[in-house]
Parts: sequence; C-alpha cells; structure tokens
Amino acid sequence: MKGFICTALAIGSLVGVVGVGTAHAQVTERLQFKTSFPFTVNGTKLPAGTYMLGPASDMDLSVLRVSNGKNSAILLTIPEGPKQGEPKDNAIIFNRDGDHYVLSEVWDADEDSGAEPVGLRSEQRREAHREAERVTLPLTKIS
Repeated sequence: MKGFICTALAIGSLVGVVGVGTAHAQVTERLQFKTSFPFTVNGTKLPAGTYMLGPASDMDLSVLRVSNGKNSAILLTIPEGPKQGEPKDNAIIFNRDGDHYVLSEVWDADEDSGAEPVGLRSEQRREAHREAERVTLPLTKIS
C-alpha cells in the first residue's frame, strides 16, 4: 500500500510539472497583424497584408496557422518564457536580413510568454537573432 501511494504521488507530481511546463506560451486565441512586407513562415513565402494567427486545431495548440484568406502557412512552435528585452505588448517578431523577413516569435504580453517556430537548434536560433534585425509588429486579439 505504501509503495502504491508513493508511486501515485510521484506520477501526480510529474504530471503537474509537465502540465505547468507546457501550459504557458501557447497561442489559444485568434490574433491579427498587418505587414507592409512579404515574409516567410516555415519555408512558405507570404505577401504583405493583414493576417490572422491562431491554433491550427483545438487538439494541438503548438501548431499555429497564419492566413490572410488566400494564402496560409502552418508552423510548429516551442514555448518560450520571459527574456530580457521582450515587447511590453502582444507582438509578432520577424528577423530581417536585407529585404528578407522570417517569422521568428509570437509574444503574449498578458501571459509574459511566447512561442518560437521549430526548426533551428537553440544555438543556431540565438546566433540568427544576433545577426538579424528584429522587426516587431503589434498583435491584436480577435474576439
């Protein structure tokens, strides 16, 4: 009986820790942004315009869809906690290298967390952030 209780407590603690680690930094609602420049999301080039960003499905909040009604792209994201220098408001952040823009982060100021597209390993992502100019645009929550 004592072994069963210890096992149950250990599993409950693990589920609690995993749940806390994955619950933040997920985009759970639809957001809107507008760009004056074309940009790339997960290898898909999208033209300048007004876009909606939100979960691609209710089953997996780490998969986001960016769409303007005609063009869309899907991206898998990883959660990101607060860092120094993050925007004070909801924002979408692009890395700019010359005239090429790549979606690099979605920031939720209300939750003090964000999400980054999966792709580069963290060391490569940090290096890319240092070399590229960051362009930040506001995100508006859509009811």
